[in-house]
Amino acid sequence: MIVELTIECLGSNFKEADCSKIVEFDTTDSLEALYHLIITAFEFDWDHMSMFFIGRTDNPYSHGNKVIYQKGPDNFYGDKRNIGDYQMTLDELYPLPNGFKLFYHYDFGDDWVFPIKKSRKKPFAPVPGVTYPRVIEAIGDNPQQY
Repeated sequence: MIVELTIECLGSNFKEADCSKIVEFDTTDSLEALYHLIITAFEFDWDHMSMFFIGRTDNPYSHGNKVIYQKGPDNFYGDKRNIGDYQMTLDELYPLPNGFKLFYHYDFGDDWVFPIKKSRKKPFAPVPGVTYPRVIEAIGDNPQQY
């Protein structure tokens, strides 16, 4: 099934304006696919550690947050720094525990944080001929990574 997600850039010290993407994502696709979508959609480099976590706050270092998947830069560390199940799908992840939200944390030095909100719109079957995942709306300009 296809769901609509809003991926907001909460930013880091480099964020200058509001920016978010509304995407359609197949719930049978992996967190690895979501990672690729976010990096591509926000036009970031592939050279930093990143992770998905669930938590009650957007602070990736808060007590009680749970790392779902952590990844080293593509072709940089190999598989040595990958933690968690990169094949986990949104179907396996949702529903989240009560009070928890899904976040993506990119570049542990600059601390780019992206809350990922699942729309309340009803999931729908993939449309033949449409490639998923895909960005359907961009709000604001992409931030400069550095």
